[in-house]
Amino acid sequence: MSMYRVMLIDDEPLLLQSLKETFPWSEYYCEVTATASNGREALHAFEEAAPDIVVTDIKMPDMDGISFLKEVLQQRSVDEIIVLSGYDDFKFVRDALKYKAFHYLLKPLDRAELGETLLQAAASLEEKRKTNKRFWKEELIQAATQHKQEVTLPFSSFSLFYLTVKEGKDISWKEKSDTSGICFSYPLGPGTVLLICAGDGVPFLEEELSKYENALKKGAWSSPASPSQLAEALDEVYMYAASAEYMDETIITPASYSAFQEIEPVSLQAVRQAKTWIDHHLSEPLRSEETARHVGLSPSYFSTVFKQTMHISFSDYVKQRRMEKAEQLLRETNKPAYEIALLVGYEDQRYFSQIFRRHFHMTPSAYRREHQST
Repeated sequence: MSMYRVMLIDDEPLLLQSLKETFPWSEYYCEVTATASNGREALHAFEEAAPDIVVTDIKMPDMDGISFLKEVLQQRSVDEIIVLSGYDDFKFVRDALKYKAFHYLLKPLDRAELGETLLQAAASLEEKRKTNKRFWKEELIQAATQHKQEVTLPFSSFSLFYLTVKEGKDISWKEKSDTSGICFSYPLGPGTVLLICAGDGVPFLEEELSKYENALKKGAWSSPASPSQLAEALDEVYMYAASAEYMDETIITPASYSAFQEIEPVSLQAVRQAKTWIDHHLSEPLRSEETARHVGLSPSYFSTVFKQTMHISFSDYVKQRRMEKAEQLLRETNKPAYEIALLVGYEDQRYFSQIFRRHFHMTPSAYRREHQST
C-alpha cells in the first residue's frame, strides 16, 4: 500500500507535537507532512503540503476547523478528512459531515481509534487510486484503438511505443503507475506489443526495457499532443513499422531507457523519408498528398509535422531543393538551361528562369558565367 500525506491542525501545541512525534504513523501507511495551529495557518500551507488526509480540530482561534473545511473545499479537493472535537454535539457532527468529514473523533483522543480510522482512510485512498488507474488505462486504450475523441485525463504528455519481439521470444511487461503517470502494455498481435505511456510514465520503461534487451527486435514511437490524437499516432507507427524500409532496419536493441530515447519519433522518420523522396523525384511533379501517402501519414498531419520539423512549408521546401539542384547543375555541367529546367521539374524554361532569378537575383546564364569562371 502507498504512503499517504497527512496534515495535522490543532491549537493545542502539546497535543500537536505529541501526535506528530510519538504516534506510529507509518504503521497506518501515513506520514505527517505539515502541521498548523489554526485553520488560517493551515489554509496558507495547504497547497504546498498537498495532503491526502486532513486531521483537524474544530474549535480553534482565528479560523475554526469547519470554516477551514468550507474554505479549502471551495478551491481544492481533499481526499479524506478526520475531524477532532471535544464537543459531543450533533450540530458539530452535522457541520463536519456537510464538509465531507470522513470520521468524527472525540477528545480526549483514543489513539487506537485514530489508528483504525487512518487504516480505513488509507484503504479508501488506495481503492480510489486503483480505480483511477483502471480508469486512466481504459480511457487511453479506447483513445488509441477506438478513436475515442472526448478523453479527460490529468496528464499533459503522451507516448506510444510500437515494439516488435524476436521470433520465439516472449515478454511480460510490468504495469507501472503512480500519481504522476502510467505506463502499460497492450498486445496488438503475435510478436508485437504497444506500450502506452501518459504523464511521467515514460521513465518507468527504463527497468523493463533493460530486462528484455535480447527479446526486442525493432520499434517506432510517437508522442501525440493530446489523448484525442492517440489513434492517429497509432495508425502512423503501425504503417511506418509495416513499411519495407522499416522492416529492413534494426532500430532498437536498448540496454537502457537512454538508448531507447535515441529512436527517432515517427514524425521525424517520416520527414526524413519525405526529403529523400523529394530529392529522388525533383524532375517530376511533387505534391504534398502523394508524398504523405509514400511516408504513411495523412496529408493534413504530414503538412503539419513537415512544417514543424523543417520550419518551411512543403511547397517552399520543394522549390528550394529544385533551385539548389539547378544551381549545382549550372556550376558542374554544361547542360543547356532548358534541359536543367526539365531535370528540376520545370517544363517551361521561361518560368524556370523567373523562379531562378527571384531566388538568386540573377539569370541562370549569368549565374553560370560567374561561377564556372571561378
